[in-house]
Amino acid sequence: MNKKLSGFQTVFLDVYRIVAALLVVLGHNLDIYLPELLYQPNYFPYIQNIGVVMLFLLSGFLTVYSIEKRNEEKNYKYSTFVKHKFLRIMKEYIPALLFIALIDYVSIRTNSENYWFYDTYSAENFLGNLLMLQWTSVQHIPNCFIDVFGTGRPLWTMSFEWWFYMLFGFVYLTLVNNKKITIKKAILFCILLIIPVEYIITGAGNGLGFIFLLGIFSYYLYDRLSYNSAWILFILSIIVNGWIAYAIKDIFQIYNFFTMWIIFTSALKISSNFSNMKRSTILSFVSQSTFMLYLTHYSITYFLLSKTNYSNQARFIIVIVSSIGLSFIMYYLFGKKELLYVPFRKLNDKYTQTTIN
Repeated sequence: MNKKLSGFQTVFLDVYRIVAALLVVLGHNLDIYLPELLYQPNYFPYIQNIGVVMLFLLSGFLTVYSIEKRNEEKNYKYSTFVKHKFLRIMKEYIPALLFIALIDYVSIRTNSENYWFYDTYSAENFLGNLLMLQWTSVQHIPNCFIDVFGTGRPLWTMSFEWWFYMLFGFVYLTLVNNKKITIKKAILFCILLIIPVEYIITGAGNGLGFIFLLGIFSYYLYDRLSYNSAWILFILSIIVNGWIAYAIKDIFQIYNFFTMWIIFTSALKISSNFSNMKRSTILSFVSQSTFMLYLTHYSITYFLLSKTNYSNQARFIIVIVSSIGLSFIMYYLFGKKELLYVPFRKLNDKYTQTTIN
């Protein structure tokens, strides 16, 4: 049964997504421009990895939330689910890929000696990234390794997330809607499982699929907590997570996955008790723009790395501000105004709208 999110829960999810994306952006740029603040003395793990874990928890939660919302009458087809995800992601993902191709081309033409990604800036990798095959199991096919395209280094998570969407959507709609498992469906399931399989419990990120699954569990478990127990779990998990992160200096560990999951789940319960707050239009816009921010910020970081003669502190601020500003513009054009969506209008149907994307 679909659960209705309270006004404060939508605000919490918006803030959670913004914080996660900013951790990724700040972490990457601290690592490049100001490593002495966190990393050189080995004070703390890479904060960008904290953001990645948060984003995968959120993706798992929102995936099951949106599927259950559309499948209330048990007539939501898998093909429609794929169309929705394609439209939702590609209308921003394709412009981001083209932006990366353009900004890298400018870097090569204007400052080729400082461009470090020649091996990955290729038509083959561009097409492979477009098909969401970077770093997936296709790399085990001889002469078929698809790397992340150019300076779009954060794109390594996108392929995993895409195939987790496809796999979970197929399994959920097959089981919940009591669909018969035909030979064709069995073959499709094997393909959907094989492509991301080594990253479900291992691989880069040390189990991003497991984190995605924990986000799904959050959807079914958060309202089973009492309000008081949620607060206790929330506070204790923050303390334990901080201690573990400081002690082992690595967020991509099972201990941190569980503590961050408990923090997220208990926060969902706590926020459900505040029903009077409405979702802010501005906050929603900023939250939605973080997808573009995540996709493009790294390319901007490396583009500006050798373009200014300012101090590292000044360049750090310039990169952060310009990355956020560009993400607002690109989201407005391609996410909100949907300039790339026009060619796909015929794919639209009644299921392509959702309260939380």
